[in-house]
Amino acid sequence: MERFFNTSGPNRFDDNYSLNPFKRIDYREIMALIGQKKYFVLSSPSQSGKTTMLLALMYHLNKDGKFRCIHLDMTFAQEAGDDVRKGMALIIRELARQARDWLGDNWPLDNWQRVLAAAEPEEALYAFLWEWLSQNGQDQYPLILLLDDMDALSGDMLVSRPDRFR
Repeated sequence: MERFFNTSGPNRFDDNYSLNPFKRIDYREIMALIGQKKYFVLSSPSQSGKTTMLLALMYHLNKDGKFRCIHLDMTFAQEAGDDVRKGMALIIRELARQARDWLGDNWPLDNWQRVLAAAEPEEALYAFLWEWLSQNGQDQYPLILLLDDMDALSGDMLVSRPDRFR
């Protein structure tokens, strides 16, 4: 199959002609933030390559072997609206699928429903991540979540309750 120019959506590097996405960001700064266990936000206009860059970062981090990285495009969860239980189920299920597809880890897909059923909706993602990351001990590579299009969520799905996780 011949490569072609993509005019909508993220580039698929095997199929599309692409500029190096790391030339458009300060790659060293992002890697420093990751190394310091901090978060970062990419902000730029629509159709400017944010998702393509995040996918390239995920491929790079997984290939490097020092991290486990998953990209989640959060637009799929906007259908939950203010229904936190439905939203958490959608997010955790998709996270579990991505763990299988990108990391070859079946534990999340085998256990997400059990963990979700046992947790309060507001605590479900935290409980899921805690149990998943604890099940292999401390010798596992750090997990990095690249959450894309968070602005697709609304209402109670975006409310933070940090006092619940002390």
